[in-house]
Amino acid sequence: MRLVFTLCAIFGAAQFLVPLIARVAFNGGRVWPTDEEHSLWGSVIGDRVLGVPAWLTIATGAVGMAAAVAYLIGSRRDAGADAPYVSLVSLLIFGGFPWAIAALNTDPTGIVRTPGPEGYPIGWHWVLSPVAAVVLAVGIVVSVRSRRNARGAGG
Repeated sequence: MRLVFTLCAIFGAAQFLVPLIARVAFNGGRVWPTDEEHSLWGSVIGDRVLGVPAWLTIATGAVGMAAAVAYLIGSRRDAGADAPYVSLVSLLIFGGFPWAIAALNTDPTGIVRTPGPEGYPIGWHWVLSPVAAVVLAVGIVVSVRSRRNARGAGG
């Protein structure tokens, strides 16, 4: 389960970082829909490259968070030391990054808009983000229990 979680976390981070870097390189620095073309270099490709579909981010988050919870609950001995790492990575990658991924492209069906007068509706990538708080809570419980058990065994 730890391997599945790790692979999903890497893939989730790549869904944000790869399009971000590609847009800086190929779209003349136009990362977000409201950005202007950079003055130092022009756009190689007219349209924004590498739009990530919402279903891909949602599926990655669902599998990654399920694997994280299964790992934290299922592996009694090893998970205690990994719980803070798994919890915080889940919160960042599956809780925060989907919001940034959603903001990379406009979505006419989106119910959340970016702030400001030029705000635009964002995609549904973020829909499972609140579930990352569940992974955080499970991680805190596992970490506290692990420390309590370690103190009881050692003292």
